[in-house]
Amino acid sequence: MYFPTPGLTVLNLENNLIRSDGAAAVAEALLFNGSLTHLNLNNNELCDQDVGGFNFVVNKNEHKNLIAVEAIAKLLTNRSTLLHLELECNFLGGQGAAVIAKALEDNTGLTTLNVANNRIGEGVGAQALGDALRVNCTLKYLNAAASNDFAIAGAELISQGLKSNRTLTNINLGGNPFAGLQNVALEGAVAISKAVAGNAGLKEVNLLGNMFAWPEDTDQPLCMKC
Repeated sequence: MYFPTPGLTVLNLENNLIRSDGAAAVAEALLFNGSLTHLNLNNNELCDQDVGGFNFVVNKNEHKNLIAVEAIAKLLTNRSTLLHLELECNFLGGQGAAVIAKALEDNTGLTTLNVANNRIGEGVGAQALGDALRVNCTLKYLNAAASNDFAIAGAELISQGLKSNRTLTNINLGGNPFAGLQNVALEGAVAISKAVAGNAGLKEVNLLGNMFAWPEDTDQPLCMKC
């Protein structure tokens, strides 16, 4: 596969279920394109796995097929023209997210990254995102909302990166409960709020639906104002 049009700037392949091999072929072909600025691969099951002849998606703690994200990571480290990358709802898990985040440490062009709804978890994926935020100097918008299961540990890891980052202006972490299983912990909310308070560059922080805690003496959740 290759894209012979030298002036191609936008490629939208959302909702095509091209899965790992297809996405890898796309990313490898785009290495020869010097003009692409927007790539949308949302909802394509990039980190799938074949078991017994059937496509089946593993959970966030199991082995992932990383051929697609490794090809995309190569694209990020070799092509500075790419500005917007959409990877929402692709079952990246912690392993897949870590590969993409690691590439961000060397990337000098991307301004928008969407990794929402990927079950990234509170381990290697959250750690890699935090590390990337600490050193990346171009990313302005990060969408890591909805069902990424960061929990308290993940929130703290990401907050460490936010403390050092000076280029990010918008971050969306909504829909990722930071409380413990009993919804009685505020550590995640405290970590994020301190990082936001110490970051003068952030203009918009979305923490909608993060369920920081439920006070024992009220039916209403606590609210945090940054």
